Amino acid sequence: MQRYNMHGVSIIVPTRNEADNIDLLLQRIFSVEYLSSVDHEIIFVDDSSSDATRQTVRRWCADNPVRLIERDYGRGLASAVVAGASQAAFEVALVMDADLSHPPEKIPELVQPLFHGEYDMVIGSRYVKGGATPEWPRSRRIASKLATLPARLFTDVNDPMAGFFATSTTRLKNIRADVPGFKIGLEALAAGGDELRVLEVPIVFHDRFEGFSKMNKQIIFEYLKQVVQLSRLETDLFSPGVTFTLIGAGTILDVVVFWALQRYGVSPLTSHLGSMAFAGVFLCTIMEVFWGKKGRNPVLSVTLGVGFIVVLVFSLTTQAAVFNLMSWLGNFSPIVLFVPAALAGAASFTLLSIFFLFSGARTLPHKVQAKYFIIGGVAAVVLLKLLCLGLPELMEQEAYYWNYAQHPALSYLDHPPMVALLIWLGTALFGPIEFGVRIGAYLIWFVTAFYSFKLTADIFNRTAAWGSVLLVTLLPLYFGTGFVITPDSTLHAAWAAFIYYLHQSLIRGNSKAWLGVGISLGIGLLSKYTIVLLGPGIVCFLLVDKKARAWFLRPQPYGAVLIGLLLFAPVLIWNYQNDWISFLFQGEQRVSGSHLFTANRLLGYITILLTPAGLLGLPYFFVRGNDFFKTHERGDKNTGKVGIHRGFMLLLLLIISPLLVFLIFSLTKEVKFNWTSPIWLALLPFLGATVTLPYRELKSTFLCFLKWLWKFSATILVIVYCTFLHYATLGLPFVPYTDDLFLFGWDNLAKEVESVSQRVEDQSGIRPLAVGMDPYQISSGLAFYRAKLHRGDRQKQQAAIETTLGWHLFGWDALMYEFWAKPKDYYGQAIIAVGSSKIRVEKPYFQKRFVQVYSIHSFDVTKNDKFVNRYYYRVLRNYRQPRN
Repeated sequence: MQRYNMHGVSIIVPTRNEADNIDLLLQRIFSVEYLSSVDHEIIFVDDSSSDATRQTVRRWCADNPVRLIERDYGRGLASAVVAGASQAAFEVALVMDADLSHPPEKIPELVQPLFHGEYDMVIGSRYVKGGATPEWPRSRRIASKLATLPARLFTDVNDPMAGFFATSTTRLKNIRADVPGFKIGLEALAAGGDELRVLEVPIVFHDRFEGFSKMNKQIIFEYLKQVVQLSRLETDLFSPGVTFTLIGAGTILDVVVFWALQRYGVSPLTSHLGSMAFAGVFLCTIMEVFWGKKGRNPVLSVTLGVGFIVVLVFSLTTQAAVFNLMSWLGNFSPIVLFVPAALAGAASFTLLSIFFLFSGARTLPHKVQAKYFIIGGVAAVVLLKLLCLGLPELMEQEAYYWNYAQHPALSYLDHPPMVALLIWLGTALFGPIEFGVRIGAYLIWFVTAFYSFKLTADIFNRTAAWGSVLLVTLLPLYFGTGFVITPDSTLHAAWAAFIYYLHQSLIRGNSKAWLGVGISLGIGLLSKYTIVLLGPGIVCFLLVDKKARAWFLRPQPYGAVLIGLLLFAPVLIWNYQNDWISFLFQGEQRVSGSHLFTANRLLGYITILLTPAGLLGLPYFFVRGNDFFKTHERGDKNTGKVGIHRGFMLLLLLIISPLLVFLIFSLTKEVKFNWTSPIWLALLPFLGATVTLPYRELKSTFLCFLKWLWKFSATILVIVYCTFLHYATLGLPFVPYTDDLFLFGWDNLAKEVESVSQRVEDQSGIRPLAVGMDPYQISSGLAFYRAKLHRGDRQKQQAAIETTLGWHLFGWDALMYEFWAKPKDYYGQAIIAVGSSKIRVEKPYFQKRFVQVYSIHSFDVTKNDKFVNRYYYRVLRNYRQPRN
């Protein structure tokens, strides 16, 4: 029986054609002074070398603790390491390459923590502080970092693909010998699960000294194959051939049922819902039969039932979106348009079922399992949002902000210019369509998610960070501002970046991070003025925290404020030129009006924004958050176990500071739904941790309940969002459309207004103005959809914008329209007044401003053959100054 010595180390070196490196490698290993104090051996495992590798090793074997294992079948690096471990004399094993890329001088730092029992695995890492790859060009460093992304599913270490590591021989022997590729360290990390204690030691990685790199396409393929195997996707059961067959069968069944329902006079909407549901039941039944016949553990009936509903609703929305997109191709029959939609629906259902329902992922360690389902869920939701991004009509606020972009300025009355810049960039690329307006919001969402991830990973770990990303994906307003364009879209991104860089500066002591603080502050101010409410919280932290107090005497914080103000300068200049009207408008709008107690409404808004799970987590964060942070903080980022956790205190003050302002305001004034949304970005690290931590680590019945509630909430939210997107794209049976949310059917309203405008122009020779009879909503929507009718013709687009004005022409407030058009410039022109109610266009004041007032007409706006709203319009000739 093999005896193991815990006080010695077996150094395992896989080789293949490394003859030129062996001598120098062994010289450097035996020069390590530490090895003279511990027993050691060097085991070379050679796979079919065609050079003098074996002969060179043999020369060292006679007088040194060097052994050679010769293999002529060469099954790869992983099996070579396992073979070496099976013959090792010591319980501590160190694995390294023979090409001198791994510095032997680091051996003591890798094995000592194992001897002391502090860690189970120690990695020589290129990607922790002090690690480096000096010979690599930037492109290779980026490629290497990207290559580690799939591996990060299985571990939170920074260098999961490292080949220089130490662990127990027993752990290596238990690894399957058929591991594909070179990444035996990744296999060890994945096999260790949640309990594996890992330390990363920085190394300077050098390119091989002699010989040629063995990296090729086959190695990349084997690495990806290894990742798939570790994720426990059932590729044997659901091979590519089986998967394509299931998708094809589902598509055919979907199309046949749709065709049959159409033959019996069922509407396309109901036919699509029925056919996809029928195909989904069929596919799920077939996959469950496959699963059972192959002897897999049965999927729990509740899990399968809930999962089936979620996957079916998601696939229905996917199919509806593609069906809607196909309708843009022209007046084809519904069955022709439905075929691509059915393919998309069947593919969505099959792939999601294989990934989420019929997968071995539920047997993965808890943290890996959490990341697996979160990353898959986030990716699915993000892709669905992209598919649906340009399908619903604009919201009236989006149309108004689009008009910002058509009138470039340093700032605007009711908002700074950042939202206008995003829309201008999007429409410059894609034209005046909904996708072009919204793509900026969609992309800027990734910035919010990125900085939320970075902050949570810095405080806790990457698993918790994925929990934060899940919440940024699913919490209502973060989901919404990543789909529709509002000033909150960029405010969330700037706020998340600001908190992250502030944490890096004040907690980690990174003076360079103040540059990020300044830039994110400036972008936040260019989005909405609300970000200044963080100021009191920051000042409080600087006063009460002894370490942070030193920043009062250093220039970086003042430089950050200066950078922020410089970026904010366009808004200051515009306000100076316009008598500070924007600041006065915001102040007067907030404080004017009657007294109204709305604290209860504020609490309701917070409940919707955070969901009940987040609302329950909030008081726990206030009361027990300090202990939670000290217990679960990353070990290498320890900020002390005594007193108040500095990171917790900073986030607490960044929440309390603006929240108190809104709470006090709500005692006498009306608050808005979206006001507190950026505040909760500072709460996400804590909430993300509660989403992903294993039950055994939560150590609290309340937190265990909260974790369950998050799972339930996530399921409900996905169903709600899919249903909402289905309604916004194709509609829902028995659910009427309303233009309170989106401007449903306004393509048709714009066509009607254009038709009337053309008739008036033909009669008078002058193109009339179109005026919406409300503060901005109708005018903004008409301007966009009239311009959209003429996409491709820049001159007609501009004419549509310039001839769609606000009702300030009649003496009422119309926000920015009052800056874009002066009434006196339009005397003598005809006007088409458009209102959402008859009374809006029958007012007697028209008699004082026009020579001729014609009769009122109505137009019914529809979408997908459903009534949306009735609009009224009348033609008014010879606009003039009002007469007494």
